[in-house]
Amino acid sequence: MSGHNRPRDTILFIHGLGRTRRAMWPLALRARAKGYRVGTWGYASRAASIEVHANALKEKLVYECEKNREGQIHIVTHSLGGRVVRNLFERHAADQFPSLGRVVMIAPPHAGSEVIDYGIAYGLFRMVFGPVVHELGTTAAYPKLPDGAPDVGVIAGTRSQWSLSLLFTRVNDGKVAVESAKIIGMRDFVAVPFTHTGILWKKQVADLVLSFIEQGTFTPP
Repeated sequence: MSGHNRPRDTILFIHGLGRTRRAMWPLALRARAKGYRVGTWGYASRAASIEVHANALKEKLVYECEKNREGQIHIVTHSLGGRVVRNLFERHAADQFPSLGRVVMIAPPHAGSEVIDYGIAYGLFRMVFGPVVHELGTTAAYPKLPDGAPDVGVIAGTRSQWSLSLLFTRVNDGKVAVESAKIIGMRDFVAVPFTHTGILWKKQVADLVLSFIEQGTFTPP
């Protein structure tokens, strides 16, 4: 996979739980200003399981790879979007997506969230967030990227201004602990002082995203 931005490279942005495509616009607009083609993929995050969303993403990604043969397709996710992409790689070999480049996951709950642990006991919580909540509780084991997965970089937030952060005993962004964002096999990792939602609006984060896409690392050259 090439580590350099080519004129025809595309970045596909994928939002998190309860969000829409609009949540990814701040990052997408910054990427477009740097010369990338950009796209956003929307899905009914509260209506189905992670596996169902991953199947839909597979069709989208196959289509994008067939349409964009002149450049690579990179992926940038937020929160649940990272779990959807992880499920995609767990169930489908990356060689099915010949134009696939690098992947940046922002605040992904790979090892779940303490907020879900607390709230899942309440019927209203399950009704609001849908069946996917049953897949987002915390686990003691770090998940692992499957062999053959593309280069993945993870960005985690460390600042919480949300009352439910009191549920955490670890550094967190208000919804996901920094340690829960990690995944075995990731190529690089960085923590930044932003909240789970506010992280999407920060220029520093956009710069980190593009650094990883272009260099395969969050460290500036």
